[in-house]
Amino acid sequence: MKFITASVVAAALLTAPVANADTSDQQFLNLVHSNGVGGQDDTLISYAHEFCDSAGGFPPSTLALFGQGVVPAQLYVVWVAAQRTYCPSKIVSPQTPPRVYHGGSL
Repeated sequence: MKFITASVVAAALLTAPVANADTSDQQFLNLVHSNGVGGQDDTLISYAHEFCDSAGGFPPSTLALFGQGVVPAQLYVVWVAAQRTYCPSKIVSPQTPPRVYHGGSL
């Protein structure tokens, strides 16, 4: 009887789906929601893609997000999450400040 039970458990484990890493959409949503931003997931994802594809201004999904309770100040969170997840080339890094000579050796 123990052998049959062990065989059934082993067979179940072999047929269980393999766990995959989060998709980029799920990573994006985790970042957004963990920072207290609401809104419907599909609208947030659409907005993020529109943001990454735009050259500036407000993406078309902006008003839809506002209608879902996202406040303008929360858009920054969505922008950062979108940049980190979908368009890292849009992340702006501060320039290194110039070295200042103070009369000693460099």
